[in-house]
Amino acid sequence: MLVPFVEWEIQLDGLELLRYLDVKSCEFLEGLSFISSSLRKLCEMAVKDCPKLLEIRFLSTMESLEELRIKHCESLGVLCGLSNLKKLKDLCVHDCNGLQVVEGLEELELLEYLRFEVCGSLESFTDVSNSNIPNECRIDVADCAKLPDTNGYFISYGDYREMILDRTWKPFNEEDVIETHEEESMMEISSYRSQSSSSTIIGSPEPGTELDSRGKSLLLD
Repeated sequence: MLVPFVEWEIQLDGLELLRYLDVKSCEFLEGLSFISSSLRKLCEMAVKDCPKLLEIRFLSTMESLEELRIKHCESLGVLCGLSNLKKLKDLCVHDCNGLQVVEGLEELELLEYLRFEVCGSLESFTDVSNSNIPNECRIDVADCAKLPDTNGYFISYGDYREMILDRTWKPFNEEDVIETHEEESMMEISSYRSQSSSSTIIGSPEPGTELDSRGKSLLLD
């Protein structure tokens, strides 16, 4: 079923036999709500190219939904009620730069694949210290504000959670690292010259005397 051009808000109800739902190119759609449990057989859903969509709300249990894809909805700020999608296995959110709130994701015990890509405002999607997402769930995160990037690979949710809890990741700019090395080198040269100048006042080293050199290393956590 393809939902046609609609303004303001869609509330879906009474579609007991619907299995596939594609909401696409609704230019003025601002809200999408699921307020009943009548969509018992819906197993796949996609929301695409809705530039003014502000929120998607799942306000009741959807018993069969296993796959949810949301793409190119740049104004989407809130995705809530995911805890009502008890059988969700695959969640993909792509190119939704306004997304800031993801609610209920930590309750999805059957999740197998999770992707957040190009969501520039998203800083968190779950409480990793209190989550029921399986450790075996494969996760891919790219270009999402302060979230660790998986660099185009799927990794286990267990490993990703440890990345966040241990704070072992730090985004950095390669030019900044090069600049830091250059500053360190300049400081060493300046320090060496200063030491050399003061030693010539006291006296020159005896012939054959070797000067110690100390190196420094830059550790990036």
